[in-house]
Amino acid sequence: HFLSVYFFSLFQCPMRHSPLGSVAAPDWKDDASGDGCELCGTLFSVVLRRHHCRKCGGLFCDACSRYRLPLPEFHLETPQRVCQKCLPGLVGQRNRITQQTVLRARAASRR
Repeated sequence: HFLSVYFFSLFQCPMRHSPLGSVAAPDWKDDASGDGCELCGTLFSVVLRRHHCRKCGGLFCDACSRYRLPLPEFHLETPQRVCQKCLPGLVGQRNRITQQTVLRARAASRR
């Protein structure tokens, strides 16, 4: 388990120790710091695994962290696990970016 966590942190979360000017991914909460999901309170067990949200670093059950979105602010372009708590802000941010892109494209086409 230790090696898989170590290698995951090296290759999947390159922004944990970011250069100046970059946004750093949050430190993950320690597995031992919580017995249950931060949202629904379901207790973790051998069968019900704990998962870290890649946006906030919190501990959640699968049902509360089943969403996958890219996190370009952390240089993670492939979809990453995010929790229900972080999802609205991420979707809202993506929608605003998409709307701005559409508005710019329309304005450019009118010139």
